Amino acid sequence: MCTHRHALPSHVTILVPNRYELARALARLFRARYPNAPTDHIMTKAIYLDDPEGNGIEIYCESPEDDVFVMNDDIFFARRADGSLSNGCEPLDVAALLRLLSPTDDLAAPMAATTGIGHIHLHVADINVAGDFYHRLTGFDIQGVMRRFQMAMVSAGGYHHHIGLNTWQGEGAPLAPPDALGLQWFSIVVPDQSALEPILARLHEAGIISEAHPVGWLLHDPFHNRIVLTTREQFLASASHSSNQT
Repeated sequence: MCTHRHALPSHVTILVPNRYELARALARLFRARYPNAPTDHIMTKAIYLDDPEGNGIEIYCESPEDDVFVMNDDIFFARRADGSLSNGCEPLDVAALLRLLSPTDDLAAPMAATTGIGHIHLHVADINVAGDFYHRLTGFDIQGVMRRFQMAMVSAGGYHHHIGLNTWQGEGAPLAPPDALGLQWFSIVVPDQSALEPILARLHEAGIISEAHPVGWLLHDPFHNRIVLTTREQFLASASHSSNQT
């Protein structure tokens, strides 16, 4: 086991459109005998696994009919639809999920076309510093801070979280070395240039350097996580170009 703890991305999440697609992903992992941890967060259903290089992946679907996450600046918990409380991290009812499948379902078929990135979790050294950067400078709303849980959640449009910020590697964890395995960068996509310019201005005023990138503008958060700020038009054009190259 590695004894050095660094501030690194902890995991990226893949959001599938419904429980059926989650069941298909879980069955595929089971058939491959790939280690995974099915988890019930009440408001979402999730499968956790690591890729071959140790990068964390979460595959999940929303299940708001089961009720909500609650964050009170101290702890995190979930409240079920019947009013009972949960720690929000229960074993998933695997048998019930797999009953959504039929013997004729093609487990090898690609994920649904509406699958996308749901959120990302970042290890940081200080959730207050991280929260200030992502809220005050990049413009996300703070959805909750859970100090005993060592985590904060920020998002746009009222979503429970697009970015999770945690100190699970320890308060004040040193920055990762440049050659560390992990996420190279992630993108924050805003609607258009008029939404991008105020963000760049706030970053410049705070002394944070951004540089031109093929997709937009590259910068680092206070913990050296690399971010590419871009507009929806730039992002779609880049995705289309990459698709044509393959």
